[in-house]
Amino acid sequence: MNRKSYSYHMLGLNILSEIELMCAVGTLEEYDVRIIYDTVDIECNQYQQYSNYFAINDNEFVCDIRDVAKYKITGGNLIQIDLYDKADMELVKVYLLGTCMGVLLLQKGMIAIHGSTIVVNNQAIIITGQCGAGKSTLSTALRLKGYPILSDDISPLTMVESGKVMSVPAFPNQRICHDTAIKLGIDTSKLERACSEDFKYNLDISKEFMNHPVELFGIIQIVPEIMEDVVLTELTKYEKVELIKSNIYCNEFYSRMNYRPSYFKSIIDLANNIHTYRLLRPEGEFTVERQMELIIDVIARYGTGGKHEN
Repeated sequence: MNRKSYSYHMLGLNILSEIELMCAVGTLEEYDVRIIYDTVDIECNQYQQYSNYFAINDNEFVCDIRDVAKYKITGGNLIQIDLYDKADMELVKVYLLGTCMGVLLLQKGMIAIHGSTIVVNNQAIIITGQCGAGKSTLSTALRLKGYPILSDDISPLTMVESGKVMSVPAFPNQRICHDTAIKLGIDTSKLERACSEDFKYNLDISKEFMNHPVELFGIIQIVPEIMEDVVLTELTKYEKVELIKSNIYCNEFYSRMNYRPSYFKSIIDLANNIHTYRLLRPEGEFTVERQMELIIDVIARYGTGGKHEN
């Protein structure tokens, strides 16, 4: 059966997809990745079982999201999707653009950080942190202040011949939770629910979206603490590497996919070419204005040239 295909450029890849992705940017270039509807048979004896839903071997990754779809990612260039009856298509896309694309980037040997990327003074900054740390609130607040956004939640990186690290665009869509919207004064009555399974909203950010790579200034990790004021501290070289490793998108699968030493070398090279900071914020207090002030100031001071060393 012939199906219509759509061409997109996102996450640094040209993609030919049988699923229409309204949030993606179109392209006419030759594709690197195909996304197709196909039958996915999961025979567990072929794979290393990770959980009840995920299984892995050297070149393949399969997952079975009950009542949504079965997915198979192969060789960093093919995603097969086998839908369950009456699947919520928005939820199908959530897993496709999240877990599936994260695993595909790992298969390609590309580093992608779990965080949102904002552009300040023509340099990209990735905001990361544990669930509930406040990364979505901070990145959304910066976007609302007029700073362009490159990605939400998944931030792929590439290194060019000059040694510069480039942050590449994801797609012009942002998912924010209800609490974040309320804190930032966003009218939720005009927002579209992201999917039936969680209380998040889809935001069309095409007007603030930057659709070309931007040099990466660094990564900022948000950590809530019991304290009185916001503190921004630069990390040591060892802490840099640990921060990157622990915030690789889909890092729960990273150690199970038999990665070559070249991937770890890429992490070291990344750590040597960017700034990394830990932003401690008072737990339970709304300090986003102060957080933005410190971030904008540090990029203004150190974002025009070489790195200061610890």
